[in-house]
Amino acid sequence: MSRWILYAIAIFTGFLFLAPFLWILLTSLKKDQDIYSLPIRILPREVTLEQYIGIFQGSAKLGIYFTNSVVVTIISVAAIVLLSSMSGYGFARYRFRGDTLFIGFLLLVMAVPWAVYLVPIYIMEFKLNILNSKLGLILPYIALNLPLAILIMRGNFRGISKEIEEAALVDGCSAFQTWARIMMPMVKPGLATVFIFTSIQVWEEFMFARTLITDYLNWTLPVGITMLRNEAQSWAFGTLSAAIVLSLIPLLVVFLSAQPYFIRGITEGAIKG
Repeated sequence: MSRWILYAIAIFTGFLFLAPFLWILLTSLKKDQDIYSLPIRILPREVTLEQYIGIFQGSAKLGIYFTNSVVVTIISVAAIVLLSSMSGYGFARYRFRGDTLFIGFLLLVMAVPWAVYLVPIYIMEFKLNILNSKLGLILPYIALNLPLAILIMRGNFRGISKEIEEAALVDGCSAFQTWARIMMPMVKPGLATVFIFTSIQVWEEFMFARTLITDYLNWTLPVGITMLRNEAQSWAFGTLSAAIVLSLIPLLVVFLSAQPYFIRGITEGAIKG
């Protein structure tokens, strides 16, 4: 009996998380008269793709926002994966003065809400003259996502037997060659975990993108979507819902592509870190 109660709780919880997405998906498939009709209709009277067609026909700027998001996400995630794998390997295999203190500093950075960093970052970027640029987004994204990525990779590297590394060193591999050729292929689950987490964080981030970027040509997709309006300059809920659904497709592709390694990677990072 208790098992059925747990199943019921799990199903109910899952529905709570899926309900907003289902509502947006159904709204994107409705005609405008169904979206604004009273009483509110959950299911569309007639399924239509006119909201999606309207995006491609009348929202040329959305392509710019999408391209900006792709560029910022690819560069940020690539840098985070590279730097976290190198740093995680160093923390897992080498002991040095202050290494424990530095790990504590990483935990402290993770504990502080991102909003606290916004004003100092804005001031620094203003003085460096990199406000309103893609670089001005990429650098904070790397800095703020790197601590968690380092801890995940550190845990994965610590889960690998030292005998494998010692054998590579005996065979003449340098420390860099051991990391690149021997260790990296063995921590694919950790790399996949970092890849998924950081891709989601960067792709959907709004606060920094809205504050540090004022030129619409450099807006990312989350910011650009919020600017969708109809002829009366009010919320175009149909177009907005369709744009949100389309923006989620890249994240779904990223997750499905790395999903086989995801659970294993985060488990090893948590238990052995």
